[in-house]
Amino acid sequence: MSATDAKTGGGLEKFNGKSYTMWKDKLLTHVNTLDHEYQTKLLEKGQPEAKVLEMRWDVAHWRRGRGDLQNLLNRVLPNFFLSTLPDVVSSMDPCEVIRLLEKDFGQGDAAGLIELTRSLTKLTRTPWHDLRTLFAQLKKARNEINRKTRKLFNQDMVSESWLCVEVLSQLPSEYWASSISMTKEDFTVDKVEGALRRIFGEKSKKDVGLMDKTQVTHINNVRAKVFGQKRKPTSTEGDRSCFYCFKTAHFKSD
Repeated sequence: MSATDAKTGGGLEKFNGKSYTMWKDKLLTHVNTLDHEYQTKLLEKGQPEAKVLEMRWDVAHWRRGRGDLQNLLNRVLPNFFLSTLPDVVSSMDPCEVIRLLEKDFGQGDAAGLIELTRSLTKLTRTPWHDLRTLFAQLKKARNEINRKTRKLFNQDMVSESWLCVEVLSQLPSEYWASSISMTKEDFTVDKVEGALRRIFGEKSKKDVGLMDKTQVTHINNVRAKVFGQKRKPTSTEGDRSCFYCFKTAHFKSD
C-alpha cells in the first residue's frame, strides 16, 4: 500500500457511521488491493540489495504498512469517532483503532447477517444498469452472506437456484420462459446469466420494462404458431382432420 494512495484515501469512501458491515468489507478489500499492488511493484523492480538483512527488510515492510494504514484510517474515519480515541491515530496501533471501531459500530452476528441479506434483496429491487453488473453484484453479496453463514452455521444460506429465481422474478417471463431450463444441471447462476444476457443484451431494468411485449423470442413465436392452430369444424366425418397434424386421409375411425 503506497503512501500516496493512503494520503488520498485511494478511492475508498469515507465511513459515515452507517452500514458498517458493508463499509468494513470495502476497507478490507481496499487494503488487500493496495498491498497486492505494492508487492507487484516490488517484483517488477527486483529483489532488495544483498546487503540489506532479511529481518531489517521485514521490519521496513511492517513499518511501511503500519504507517500507510494509519494514514488511510485518518482519511476515511469520521471526526466524531476520531475525537473519542484515547490518542491520535498516528500514535496508535491500527488494530486497536479497528477494535474500537468494531466496539462502537460493529453489529452482532444476527444483525450483520440481516443487513447483508437486505442489501442482496435491494440489488434486484433497485434500478440496475445491466444484467452483467447485476449478476456481478449479486454473486459478491451471495459470497459475503454464505461466508458468514458457513462461519455461524457451517452451511450456505443463498443457493444458486434461489439467486436465479430472485433475478427471474424481476424480468417479464414472456421473454425468458422458453430459454431457461429448470433442471439441476442447467439451472445455475452462470447458465441463467448467459441465457438472460442473450435475450436482454445490455439493457437496463428500465429499458427491459419498456420493451415491446410483442417482441418475444423466435422460439416462442414458433411455439405459438404450432400450438395455436385449431381443428376446423367439419360437417361430415370424412372431412375430419387428425388431432395431431391437422391433416385428413388418415383419420382413425371410431
